[in-house]
Amino acid sequence: MFNVARSPQTRYDSLNGFQASFVADPLAASVYDNDVDPWSGVATPTHPEPTSEFSSILGNAQIPPVYAQTFTTMDTLGTGTVSINSLQRVISTSGLPAATIEQIINLVSSKSRVSRGEFYVALALVGLAQQDQGISIENVAKLAQQNELPVPSLDASALAAIGSSTVKSSFPPPRPGPVYNPDPDPWTLPSKGTWSGGSPIADAGHATASIISSGLPPHWWKGQEQVTVSIHGQQGLFFNRFTVYSVQSYSRGPAVQRSATRQKIGTLIEQWTRLCTITERVLKRRETGSADIMRATLTLNALTEGSSGNIWGLPDSSLAAGVRIGVENVSGHLNSLADSMEQRSRVAVNSNLEALKTQRDLYVAVRDLFARHDRYSPDAVERLKKRVETQSLKLEGIKKTQKEGWENEAEKIAASISKDQAAITACMARRVFIRHCLWHEFRVIFHNRENTLLSLALQTWTAQERDHCEATLRIWNAMVEGVQTMPYE
Repeated sequence: MFNVARSPQTRYDSLNGFQASFVADPLAASVYDNDVDPWSGVATPTHPEPTSEFSSILGNAQIPPVYAQTFTTMDTLGTGTVSINSLQRVISTSGLPAATIEQIINLVSSKSRVSRGEFYVALALVGLAQQDQGISIENVAKLAQQNELPVPSLDASALAAIGSSTVKSSFPPPRPGPVYNPDPDPWTLPSKGTWSGGSPIADAGHATASIISSGLPPHWWKGQEQVTVSIHGQQGLFFNRFTVYSVQSYSRGPAVQRSATRQKIGTLIEQWTRLCTITERVLKRRETGSADIMRATLTLNALTEGSSGNIWGLPDSSLAAGVRIGVENVSGHLNSLADSMEQRSRVAVNSNLEALKTQRDLYVAVRDLFARHDRYSPDAVERLKKRVETQSLKLEGIKKTQKEGWENEAEKIAASISKDQAAITACMARRVFIRHCLWHEFRVIFHNRENTLLSLALQTWTAQERDHCEATLRIWNAMVEGVQTMPYE
């Protein structure tokens, strides 16, 4: 329903103190600009992948197929980026020492995520390391100019297992929402109307039939606080007699509700945008934390690999060996913790944060609904009424003077008046129809969807956070048990 293209490169800067977040500004342009039908099934446009300085290093070199295949395997959500944790798991399948893996990752990026170009450069560095060549960006650039990028040797089965464990779901499964009860409906409420002259509409004679045949819904007046019908008499020639009447209605409830909604909608959009901004910043920090834990894990792995011998020149002892085993145990558990945090952050970005944006987009859609109402609801009723009044005066003057050929001219004017009155009737019916549609949008769609989306978002978020906390607790419990047997003197 809400085809909002959220570009990660667009900053939302209108809120003080939240300039550092990458949440698209919903107020920059309408969702339905360029005549996009909000009820169509048009998919959200795909975003261009983020650029990187490493793209210039590769230039126009022919990329080995394994580069693109591996990146696609890890980028299951199609964001154009891969986490440092995922890159580390890919490089770990190459069989390189931990110190070399740490060096490659530190050369490629210091952030929590890498672009496609950075990922390709990392794979090229892996190929260089496997060929016992110098690991440097300059060597990769030189080979790219020669169109001879090295092909790394990776464990295909391990890569498939890594890809299958990567986050793929982007939103919780739909659940049945509340059932709309059409009663009471504003068009079928008991009448509270009053009529001039003390007569109800049913006693208005010919006016009642004219109102009913005008295209208005049956009993449309029952939902009004006050309805006034004024009979102005009959006009026209004997072959085209018609009753002139005016109807004035006032409905306090829906009009006040629409006005209040319109006043609050801007505040709601800003508040939900602020929630999206804060939530995204929290999730970005969590993802950065997982990347830092992974880098600490790489450093610990490099330390344990390089400490097989005693740096003091003494023979290896059971004390040093036990401590080394304990450090390796901590490193393994920290790696599991980093993976768990990274997976949770990706799920939260593509599920919980997306749910908040969907809630925000709901209010953006309401704002756009009001904008479309302002754009398309105006009609020509007032202009037609003035023309009917002018033509009626002209017709009366012709009938009084009765110059030669006045019957033909009077018939033409009477036909013009009838045509304008039919147009007025159609416009008034259109007003009622538009009003009914607005009520249906608010009562059936926006009201139910607003509450359903929020309930599902909170239920999903709390359950996922609970599961993540339980998994984190299990990792720390296992780590505590693993370090209890570490020796010391």
